[in-house]
Amino acid sequence: MATETRRPETLDSVEFTVEDTLVVADPCYVDTDDGETTRAVVSDARTSGLSTVVENAAGEWTAEAEYSDEGSWGNRVARLVLTRRGAGYAARGAEVGRNGVDSGQMWAGPAAALPLDYEALLETYRDADGEWVDRSLFEAPEGGAVSSTGYGDGLYSVYVNRDAEGVASRVEVEFIEPPCEGCGYTEDECRCCWRCGISSENCGCCENCGERDCDCEEDW
Repeated sequence: MATETRRPETLDSVEFTVEDTLVVADPCYVDTDDGETTRAVVSDARTSGLSTVVENAAGEWTAEAEYSDEGSWGNRVARLVLTRRGAGYAARGAEVGRNGVDSGQMWAGPAAALPLDYEALLETYRDADGEWVDRSLFEAPEGGAVSSTGYGDGLYSVYVNRDAEGVASRVEVEFIEPPCEGCGYTEDECRCCWRCGISSENCGCCENCGERDCDCEEDW
């Protein structure tokens, strides 16, 4: 008799175990080779464009989605944050690569779970009546966590922290950049004055020398 596909609820957090290697990838474009890749090493993580491999990551991990209120677009997943149990708090670590996403999802889990079952993954987006539903964060059929990725497809930065023994302690994937506190724009579009740090529209600093109450305009 066929086994009914498990249909998970959207969760606040997902827990999973990593024996040694943690992989972060678009779940529809990852296979066993991505967990065993010997591609270039960048800050103790390997990136292949669609996946980032984090070695020396053994432990119990928790995945959580952080949300951003995007107005008429609703609440969207801004970051997928993974923390190893017992590692303690750590600020964002070094950027180790940028993952491409082409299915609007990001998976994070143990390399031992690869390859993922694509068809089983698709079924998790159907409810008991077979209707498609949105899921922001859920447990993948093989283990690990799957989250939506902000506004969908794109290229997203991956950050990794390591403790004093070199074991990975925190992994973060950013889908939506937080707005600048000074001007309200994202980092790429920031309009803050390079000198005083507030919106250049209101700061009064000279665009030429950066000083206030200067004689630059008189010299022109």
